[in-house]
Amino acid sequence: MKNRIFEALRWVKFAMIILAIGISIISCELCIPKGNLCITIEKSSDMAAKTLLQPDIDWQVYKYLIRGVNDSGNSFEEEYFSTGAYTIESLVVGTWTITAEAYNASDERIGSCGKTVLISKNATTSVSMTVAPIKGTGSLSLGISWPKDLNIISPSVEGIITDAQDNTREFECDIDDNSATYNMDLQNGYFTFDLRLLSGDTNIWHGNPQAFRIVTGKTTNAYISLTKSELSGDLEVTINIDLENPLNLTL
Repeated sequence: MKNRIFEALRWVKFAMIILAIGISIISCELCIPKGNLCITIEKSSDMAAKTLLQPDIDWQVYKYLIRGVNDSGNSFEEEYFSTGAYTIESLVVGTWTITAEAYNASDERIGSCGKTVLISKNATTSVSMTVAPIKGTGSLSLGISWPKDLNIISPSVEGIITDAQDNTREFECDIDDNSATYNMDLQNGYFTFDLRLLSGDTNIWHGNPQAFRIVTGKTTNAYISLTKSELSGDLEVTINIDLENPLNLTL
């Protein structure tokens, strides 16, 4: 009987110790200074389809994934399904790095942004973030062809790429019979390309500049199929008359 009473008392003592530890942990947690974070997310104007050459991608945002981490290793992760303001409560006071990523309905990451914020005790820190297309490199795949029966002698295709800052890059396509191709990697953004077809040193076609967009991790395809009518034209000859030193004729 005494052994049972002793055993019961020992378990009661053990339970009281566990309870005391739990209360201590809760008390310490309550003592940690905390604050709230209100995040407002907007989309940049580039987070939309444009009327130019670009990869086939859905720019409609389906959800936002917001993450935060501080120097002590505390972190959070939240999903939201609309653009607007979101409040993250009870964050430990201090500096936090916040990132927001935008995903379309196919769960494809199409935009991101990040900011560093300072959380203050018993206060709500507000921050505005603008999601923009992901920075990185994408590809341009160019192709051009012309009628085979034209028998163009020594054909070549030259081009110029111009970026949004008017920086240019010249290139020459790879020729294969009556077609030419060229592939290049570019930083995400907006560009134009300008192509011309030559026969030897003679220019026989010069196209209008074409605007295109490069998206990180994607390929923008551009193909031009020339017809005979686009390559035919009249020959213009200009004769300049210079009679400053005429020939003397003796009859």
